[in-house]
Amino acid sequence: MAHLRRPKRFFLWTFVVAAALLGAALWLWAGWAPLWAALVSINLAAYALWAWDKFQARRGGGRVPELCLHAMAALGATPASFLAMLSLRHKIRKPVFWVLYVVLTVAQIAAIFYFEGLRAR
Repeated sequence: MAHLRRPKRFFLWTFVVAAALLGAALWLWAGWAPLWAALVSINLAAYALWAWDKFQARRGGGRVPELCLHAMAALGATPASFLAMLSLRHKIRKPVFWVLYVVLTVAQIAAIFYFEGLRAR
């Protein structure tokens, strides 16, 4: 199985492809604004991978590397990451996740307000 030899590559590509397909569907067919379609699709794809990681943790299978979880959050999936941590009770004892995701959340909220302000001009 290729994903076991290179799990970072496999899970990052899985995330990117799932988010891109869902984002394109929301933007092109549902008529959503591109920014919101991207953010919603990124968060849905990230939550699915968090749930997969929790499922694999319970059964002892191949896990999603932490670097992939951090990368997804950095790309805009901090809301899904927080929701997954709390609802799935996954990775809640790791302080690095909490600190990193709080910093990323503040930065992403600031970026949304900045870009929405530019678009409104």
